[in-house]
Amino acid sequence: MDKASKEKLFQLQEIEELRREAYDNSRMYKEKYKAIHDSSILRRSFKLGDKVLKFKARFKFGDRKLKERWNGPYIITKVLGYGAFELKDEKNGTTHLANGHLLKLFYGKPAKT
Repeated sequence: MDKASKEKLFQLQEIEELRREAYDNSRMYKEKYKAIHDSSILRRSFKLGDKVLKFKARFKFGDRKLKERWNGPYIITKVLGYGAFELKDEKNGTTHLANGHLLKLFYGKPAKT
């Protein structure tokens, strides 16, 4: 009986070591994958006075492939916390808030319509 209980205890310890090793391997894999993922993310930085375009985030039925997906240009008037910006429309002077991941820098002159 004593030998069987020692064997069972040894098996439980072995299972616990395998579990810990699997946990460590999973953690290392997640850290590596996160580093690879984070390296591919573009870090955008905007400052006051920059001209930006804003992505049209709303889906509308019937949008075509070649339809413009960006609005603007807008001027950044205020930098808020957590990646938010206050934008001023150049055409009519209205202001609104936008998240930074929906913006990209504007280069060039607006198209005349």
